[in-house]
Amino acid sequence: MGKTLFTLAEIPKKQHRIGFWLRGFTLAEVLITLGIIGVVAALTIPTLMQNYKSRAWTTSSQVFVRRLEEALKTMNT
Repeated sequence: MGKTLFTLAEIPKKQHRIGFWLRGFTLAEVLITLGIIGVVAALTIPTLMQNYKSRAWTTSSQVFVRRLEEALKTMNT
């Protein structure tokens, strides 16, 4: 078997990336991310609300027609 070049304890300091991930995000990165989320939400929410209103009107009109038919059947008998 071949000999390993180094163990984890022998990794030079330059190759340690753990400190890089522990720093967190900068304020600019957080603000840019929030801005992108805001733009996407502003573009999609009106469409979702319109679809919701359209489905609500369709459902309520179907319920009204069904109840009207039931009332007419009851009236005829």
